[in-house]
Amino acid sequence: MGPKKSIRMRIDQIQETFCVRKDLNQDRVLMFMQVMEDGGIIEPIEVSEDSLELVDGRHRLQAHRECGCHEIECVLIAQRPRSELIARAFMANSDAPLPMTAGDILTTMKLLIGEGLIRRQVVQLLESTKYPLPTLRRYYDDAKKQLQEQLLRKAAHAVSEDELTTAQAAEKYKVDLEKLREFLSGKRRKAKAGVSGIKGNLSSQFNSHAHSVSMTLGKLGEKFQDGELTVKQGREILDHAERLMKRSLKMCETKRKRFEMIVKDE
Repeated sequence: MGPKKSIRMRIDQIQETFCVRKDLNQDRVLMFMQVMEDGGIIEPIEVSEDSLELVDGRHRLQAHRECGCHEIECVLIAQRPRSELIARAFMANSDAPLPMTAGDILTTMKLLIGEGLIRRQVVQLLESTKYPLPTLRRYYDDAKKQLQEQLLRKAAHAVSEDELTTAQAAEKYKVDLEKLREFLSGKRRKAKAGVSGIKGNLSSQFNSHAHSVSMTLGKLGEKFQDGELTVKQGREILDHAERLMKRSLKMCETKRKRFEMIVKDE
């Protein structure tokens, strides 16, 4: 069988509804960007033919976005149930040059659990991968436990915000009432930084970075006057700084998309 036929597709048509990786690897995105800028060839991404859901090629897609492309080469695969698309993505990434991390495997297990699959079904779906069956079972159990803990946190949050009583929250989020009470007791004893703490940390990091960049760029005029830089070199440095800032903005947009993907059912 010859290579699969690819087609050109608009990037804004592609639907990103799940991801088997915990995070994008920015170094891999940059590697693909460099290959593209050097005129190299990148393999097409995989997209389901009816729903146009991205199955394999998230780093390649992001590289195209950050290079300002509006189209990308795609291979259309037969439409399947979401659980099978997730399994296909997992298998493709398991054989990829960038190894799957423990966090990636847990992320995949949570997606499959979210599709309503029990442990036996998940193991059967992924048994053709390189991972031993006991390993798959262990990751499934760990993912199930983490999901239960997430539900406990959501229930506790609903109670702490005075939205629901403890009993109502336990019923809504399908958690054990006594475990929720125990969790709430421990949670209330902990000092929490909360949203303001996170925003404060981000502001400190951003201000420190912005100050450093400003100091570096602010010295360009002085270096030109001292004969250390030509006009062309100074403009080249400023263009590079602008590209880096735009790349940072793209990264933030990517994190927002990932967040919205996770919370879409909330």
